[in-house]
Amino acid sequence: MIRGKPTVVLLAVFLLLLGTFAYALAAPTAPTTLTGRVKQRDATPLHSDRLIIQLNGVREPSFGALRGYLVKDDGQSVTAIGELPVVNGSISTTWDSPSQENLIGNYSTFRVTREEIYAQAALPAGALKHIRHVVYRRSETPGNVGYAVGLVQQAQALLTHANNAKTWADQGNLAEAKRHTEHVINILVGEDSPLFRDWNGDGLTQNPGDGFGILPGTEDRNGDGRINVGYARGTHDHIQNAANSPDATDNIKTRAEQVKAAIYNIMGSRDRLAFPHWAAALLYQAMIIESSDSITTVQQAAAQMARLADLILNGQDLNNNGKVEPILGEGGAWTAYLYAQHAADYYPSEVTTMRPTFLPFISRGSSTVTREVSYSRDVQPIFNAYCVSCHGDVGPEEGLSLTSYEGVMAGSVHGPVVIPGDPINSELVKRIKGISTPRMPFGGPPLSETQIHTIEMWVAQGAKDN
Repeated sequence: MIRGKPTVVLLAVFLLLLGTFAYALAAPTAPTTLTGRVKQRDATPLHSDRLIIQLNGVREPSFGALRGYLVKDDGQSVTAIGELPVVNGSISTTWDSPSQENLIGNYSTFRVTREEIYAQAALPAGALKHIRHVVYRRSETPGNVGYAVGLVQQAQALLTHANNAKTWADQGNLAEAKRHTEHVINILVGEDSPLFRDWNGDGLTQNPGDGFGILPGTEDRNGDGRINVGYARGTHDHIQNAANSPDATDNIKTRAEQVKAAIYNIMGSRDRLAFPHWAAALLYQAMIIESSDSITTVQQAAAQMARLADLILNGQDLNNNGKVEPILGEGGAWTAYLYAQHAADYYPSEVTTMRPTFLPFISRGSSTVTREVSYSRDVQPIFNAYCVSCHGDVGPEEGLSLTSYEGVMAGSVHGPVVIPGDPINSELVKRIKGISTPRMPFGGPPLSETQIHTIEMWVAQGAKDN
């Protein structure tokens, strides 16, 4: 009479365990502590077009792969970095922009996804605006370059002509030594300074620089209605503006102090008299050259001027620890630029759970049990990660926008791409599966089987706006 009871009990236990397993797959899991950063550096000098990705505490996906993306300010335009291999819980890789675009200038969010967003870090908009003025673009400078970019460029020119002056002085040619010393002075002070002049008395005011000056001007001598702030002061002021932004992070505030330390080494500071002032020392040696007819005196001053120009550009390893740091007496223009880049580094944190976007089905004869696929939770993130760079809101390819449910259902210039309840005849499904050509995403790797199945299931379930 009770012979079948053990079987019933075993079946109940089995179903309970199966339900627990299914819940574990669907339920959120506690996030791990994701550490590390995504550094923005140069593959092409002074261009911020390289990412160095170093993350630890990454949970390895049970299926699929992690992929990295950069997102523009509009939150929609996406550039794919590609797959991010996880090795022993860490990601360590480098990515260079194929088009050498300035990443700090063009993007504000770094994202790691699988089917859902796994980790993300956004640069604060207020502070980012000023960081961009330092390492990317500023409209008031010649060439519209960022202040720290211009600082390095002009410091390079400064060193070139200081070395030229030394070379001519060593050869006993006072006229050429003085001509290149005039170049040095005019590059350093800029055209809005009273020190910008014909120093060697040849009737020409020569300036191989761009006229903006490393040091700030004191009057509007060129008549353009403004006084040039100079590259060093502009770098200082705008990295401080970034630190003062209400949304500034601790990293930005720390980096701002480091950049300012390097700038003080170059131009000095009213309230920090302990800092050396390499620019003032260089000007002093340059005045000696321009005012002296003694070859020995000029040679000695030219050697000192060349040394100081090198400090302004490259700094020095004063404490002999193998690196030039943004501290008293060490960092120069290159250091200021590099640490301004550091201010725009990303520090991603885990923002979603690592889980399948749908539950595996349980077969029983011809019936299946599956979780309903959500457009907003499951489908749109795939489009955002892989499709909207071509099928965005502005000039979408073939007229198909995949940034919203309405855009997907509106279809392309050729008609609907989704037939609710009919994935077999839906062009969207046929394209991502390669049944129709060209396969999508165009020019990139195919979607994973999981991603394809998610979209196919969504269409089969009626392509709901859920």
